[in-house]
Amino acid sequence: MMGVRSILVGVWVAAVMFVGAADVAAQPQTAITDNALQFIGVWARDTSVPRGDCGGAKDQRGNLIEDCSTPMANFPMNDRAKAWLKYYDELQSPHLNDCAAITVPNLLGDVRPFEISFKTDRASINYEQMNIIRDVWMDGRRHPPVTDLFQQGHAIGRWEGNELVIETTNFTFDPEGIDDHYHMPSSVRKKVIERYKLVKPDLMTVTITLEDSVFMTKPFTYVHQWKRTTKPLVGWWECDPEITRTEMRLTAPVKYPGSDK
Repeated sequence: MMGVRSILVGVWVAAVMFVGAADVAAQPQTAITDNALQFIGVWARDTSVPRGDCGGAKDQRGNLIEDCSTPMANFPMNDRAKAWLKYYDELQSPHLNDCAAITVPNLLGDVRPFEISFKTDRASINYEQMNIIRDVWMDGRRHPPVTDLFQQGHAIGRWEGNELVIETTNFTFDPEGIDDHYHMPSSVRKKVIERYKLVKPDLMTVTITLEDSVFMTKPFTYVHQWKRTTKPLVGWWECDPEITRTEMRLTAPVKYPGSDK
């Protein structure tokens, strides 16, 4: 019996060691590669390429909405999303009323620049918009359980050839999580895939694929273009919730009378 038990224990230990070794071997040892060095720096939107088309949508004042962060003209929204847009008003906006930071994909469509840098275990993206910093883990870790939610989501990255691929999940519900101009929401099921590719040494495309089965009928893919710049990021951001809240109550149309106090 002891002999058989020793053999079984030996087989179990060997199997664990094999799986562990394979898992470690599969994990990237560092995020800093030759590819990474090409992406380091500050990137600004290529203004020669139009920003997101809002598809002729109008705001609460009856004015055309311009410069959407996400191209909404052909966006695959479902009936639930359309019902939300009819219900929602500017006085519910966490960004306009309470200085809440915008999240991806809004950050990717913002007109302000961002800076990419790398540490051994992650890519770090610093956005001039509200000085938001995203950590993109590239050490082989997986996303946390779906019960763990974050406003900026949880991002993991990998290299596919010379492309940096970022997958972000575990978002909180956001009333304007898909577009903050159009007031398009996103749910906890939102998933964003970003593919960063150098077209030229100083020109980069970011291909974005967005999924959210709560508000979308199918995934949606679009592309942004960015140019390298030597202009540093603005290192400060000021926003007072009390001031912005007061301004909104003075200027925004009252869609629900008596509920804006």
